[in-house]
Amino acid sequence: MAKILATEIRAGNLLEWDKRLWRVLKSYHVHVGGRGGAYMQIEIKDIQSGQKRNERLSTDEKIERPSIDSRAMTYSFQDGASYVFMDNETYEQLTLPADFLEGQSGYLLPNMEVQINFHNNKPIGIQLPTSVVLEVVDTEPGIRNATATRINHWITAGCFVLLLLSGLSMFHPMLFWLSGLFGGGQWTRAVHPWIGTVLLVSYAGMIVQFWRDNGWNRDDVAWMRAIDRVLVNDEEGVPEIGRFNAGQKAVFWSMALLVPVLFLTGIVIWEVYFSAYTTIEQRRIAVLIHCLAATAAIIIWIIHVYAAIWVRGSVRSMTRGYVTPGWAWRHHRKWLRRLATTGSAGPRPRS
Repeated sequence: MAKILATEIRAGNLLEWDKRLWRVLKSYHVHVGGRGGAYMQIEIKDIQSGQKRNERLSTDEKIERPSIDSRAMTYSFQDGASYVFMDNETYEQLTLPADFLEGQSGYLLPNMEVQINFHNNKPIGIQLPTSVVLEVVDTEPGIRNATATRINHWITAGCFVLLLLSGLSMFHPMLFWLSGLFGGGQWTRAVHPWIGTVLLVSYAGMIVQFWRDNGWNRDDVAWMRAIDRVLVNDEEGVPEIGRFNAGQKAVFWSMALLVPVLFLTGIVIWEVYFSAYTTIEQRRIAVLIHCLAATAAIIIWIIHVYAAIWVRGSVRSMTRGYVTPGWAWRHHRKWLRRLATTGSAGPRPRS
C-alpha cells in the first residue's frame, strides 16, 4: 500500500488510519518555536461512520493511502442540494450530495475537472485542483460591530484614557502636571473614582455582549501554536478562527478580571465615602494592588491598541462598524463561513 508524507496531505485526500478509511477535511502546517519544531495538524472524517477527529503528525511521518480508483470527472451543474458530475470517459453522470463535498462546493466552477475517488465502486472523496481563480463581481461589507456595541466600546475606551491620565497624575509628583487636564489636584482626586465607576458599568456591558464569542476552544490552542506566523503577518496555514482570535480573547478576559479589581481596590481607598470602614493597613494594601492592576491594564491596553493599528482594517470595524469580506476571510475565516452559511451580514450568524 502506498504512503504519503505528512506535509503532502491536503483536504480531500484519503488515508488509511487505525484500519479505517478516512477523508481529510482540513490540513495545515504549524510552526512552533523552540525545541518543538513543526508539525501537521489534520482533521479527518471516517468514511463509514462519519466520526471526526483531529490528529497531529510530525512532518516526516508517512501515512498509508488506500487502494482507490481515481476517475477524472467534470463538474456540470448544481441540482438543488446536490452536485452533478460527468465521467470524462464514459460520459455517465454522477450526483453527489452537498455534505459529501465537506465545504469544497464553494470552490466548484462550471466545467471544472476534478478527481473523484472510488473504493469498492463507491464514491468516497473528491479532489479539486490545487488552486482556482475566482472573481468577485459583487459583495457587501460585513457588519463586525453594531452601533450600540461601538458606542459601548468608545465609552469604555474614553473612560480608560481618562483614568490613565488622572491616575498617573496622582502616582508621582513628576506627573502631577497632568492634573491640570481635570482642573487641578483636588478635582482630579474627586473625579477619578467616578470615572472608574462608569468604566465598570460600561465594561459590564461589553461582557454581556461578547462573553459568548470569547469562549476558549481548541481552535485557539492551534492558533497560539502558529503565533510565529501571525506575528509576521503571514497567516497562510494559520488555523481558521471564529469572530475573535486567542489574542483578542486574552485581552477581553484579562480586562474582565482587572476592571473589577481596580474598582474594588478603588473603593477601599476612596476616602471621602469609605475611610470610616477601612484601616490604614487595608488602604495601603489596596493601593499596592490597585497600582499593580493598573500597570497590567495599561500594558494590555497598549497591546490591544497596537494590534488594532497593526492589523489593517481592524480600526474601521470600531469606527464604521463593518469589515470587508477580504479582511474577514484573511483574519476570521470561520466567522465569515458561518455568516455566509446562514445568509447573515453580521455580526453573528443567524440561528
